[in-house]
This record gives sequence, C-alpha cells and structure tokens, in this order.
Amino acid sequence: MSFLVQYVVSGGPDGDRHYVEEWSDGTLSTTREGTDTAATVTVKVPHADAVAIEAGDADPNVLFMQGRLKVDGNMAQMMGVLRARSTKR
Repeated sequence: MSFLVQYVVSGGPDGDRHYVEEWSDGTLSTTREGTDTAATVTVKVPHADAVAIEAGDADPNVLFMQGRLKVDGNMAQMMGVLRARSTKR
C-alpha cells in the first residue's frame, strides 16, 4: 500500500515550504518539494519544530499532543509514518 503525505512547514527564513513524501509498504520511498492534491494526509508544523524533529531533538508525537503539529486526513496512515520514523531513532 502506498500513499502521499503533504507537509507544510511555516515561518521559515524563506517563508512557508511545502514538500511531499511517498510511502510504500511502511517505507519512505521519495521526498520532493511542492504540493500534491493526491496526498491523503497533510501535516502542518512550524519551522522551528520541524528542525527539532529532523535533528532528533523533538518527538512528533509530543508536538502533536501539544497542538504544535497538526494533522489532517487519514490518521491511520499518519500513525504508520510516526511508527516508522520512531524505529529509525
């Protein structure tokens, strides 16, 4: 099963950034800049939190519970993404 996750990172030094991840069978297969209307999940996160997540200094699950990371769409797919990312740390 494959699906797309649309990310919107707001408030960065160059303004808002949009990128798309394609997931297939629980594995990230591609990442590209831009938007895709076929995305079944949209994640919105402030730039500072996105940087902290990538550096391993913030847990997306905690940011979600604090309301700092917003998710719209298929929550089951997003939970799979979070599980896949947490096993890589």
